[in-house]
Amino acid sequence: MSKKNQSHTNPAEVEARIAARITGAEIKLTGAKPLDVQGDDYTQDQLVAKLQSLQVPYTASSEAHVASSKAVDAREAAEPATLRFLDALDNSVKNRFGDDSPDLESFGIAPKKPKRTLTPAQKFAKAEKSRLTRAKRKAALAQDSSPPAPAGGTPTPPKQ
Repeated sequence: MSKKNQSHTNPAEVEARIAARITGAEIKLTGAKPLDVQGDDYTQDQLVAKLQSLQVPYTASSEAHVASSKAVDAREAAEPATLRFLDALDNSVKNRFGDDSPDLESFGIAPKKPKRTLTPAQKFAKAEKSRLTRAKRKAALAQDSSPPAPAGGTPTPPKQ
């Protein structure tokens, strides 16, 4: 056997080779003497049967791949509606039991965690940060509202 024939790794090519050999055997081996393959004699019917048995895993794999692709396409098409329904269900369950109810865990929904209480030092830091942010925004607004300086030197007096 040549090295080229042993290196076929593409299943579609192998399946095509098998199909071509079946066609050739059905057309050219009618009434012919048996064909010697790897030390075994095959009549036309035996050779076609052997090739068809070799073709089964390739055909089954191709059909499974097509079915899998169709199933994935169907899942992807259904996903937006599924997610909308699940979101609506989550909202309904939360409305029924409450956002922080431990009963939500039975549905796989994490209950809302209680708001963390800040220490006095944290409250002071939060207020200070807020004051600094307001001051920066006020300064930025003041800069934006002043008229821009003319480019290239002294301003020209307004015309009367």
